[in-house]
Amino acid sequence: MTVSEAETIHAASTKLGIHVPKACGMGICGSCKVKLLSGNVNMEHNGGISEEEIDEGYILSCCSKPIDDVSIET
Repeated sequence: MTVSEAETIHAASTKLGIHVPKACGMGICGSCKVKLLSGNVNMEHNGGISEEEIDEGYILSCCSKPIDDVSIET
């Protein structure tokens, strides 16, 4: 599936029928956190994820947009 650069990982997952929990949708609560297995994203969050979690490969799907081909763990 091709995803536009303006579409979030969460929106793309929903289109594919993959359920990723989400509450705030603004990168504050962290409920949409998933592990990025491959690829790169542009993530503009509002504190819902720690630097430690980012270093471990996690992203917030509601505020992450793909830069290239992406695979996540659900």
